[in-house]
Amino acid sequence: MAGCEAILQHYSHWDNFIRLWKLGARPDVPYLPEPWWGWHPASCEKLHSVVVNLSPGPGGKLQSQACISCALGCGIGGLSYSAAMLCGALRAHLADTERWHHRHRHRPLMLALGLSEEEISPDTRHHLSIELAPYHSDSPRLNQDYLTKSKDDVVEHALCFAARASRLIDKDQLNRIVIVRAAYGKVKDIAGDRISEPQNVCRENGKDKINFDIFHLVDEKLSDVSFVCLSGAHNHLPAPEKLKEIIQYINQQQTR
Repeated sequence: MAGCEAILQHYSHWDNFIRLWKLGARPDVPYLPEPWWGWHPASCEKLHSVVVNLSPGPGGKLQSQACISCALGCGIGGLSYSAAMLCGALRAHLADTERWHHRHRHRPLMLALGLSEEEISPDTRHHLSIELAPYHSDSPRLNQDYLTKSKDDVVEHALCFAARASRLIDKDQLNRIVIVRAAYGKVKDIAGDRISEPQNVCRENGKDKINFDIFHLVDEKLSDVSFVCLSGAHNHLPAPEKLKEIIQYINQQQTR
């Protein structure tokens, strides 16, 4: 697939990150990190949507070192994170995670594009979720420390990763669009002057208002990608009819 070479560096980065975790480099991190979930270019599947999240939720027994070693193998001899996703072992082992990303990220976006339930893939093979901070944790401290100390990695291997992937999206309405499920201020705290100042958009939608921020990477090679910050309660995306209006607005802006 043309253009995939540029993003393979990000998959390699996270494979090594998790390989070191499996070898015990971070004994203070009890659960398998989740830097990304879903689509990988080696699957040869088409990519339909890209979403950036702040961080995964709390971990559980299935993400523990012991359970991950049983499911994926331990140390150097085990599957890489990418290989485990590609062969389906990780999706099967963490089925609740797979369902969550499908139900709360991919499906709403596909409904917003007008696809019927029958036309939407039942899994995340066409969707990519990327986390700004990769750790499952019951405490915000672990991820906050990561975000504070690893700002260059967050920009390069989360934001730039998402931007490069978005250029490969097969759905024209979402090509070069990254949905960010976090407030702009949070991203700005991490990325600083490596992202633009926000364009705040407030639109009427019946009785409701749709409020979102758009920013771009300050990088001429990636500045054509629109990052759309959506925040609110319960870590959900807006309803499909609101997402549809947001996507239409961004497409109009990009064609000017």
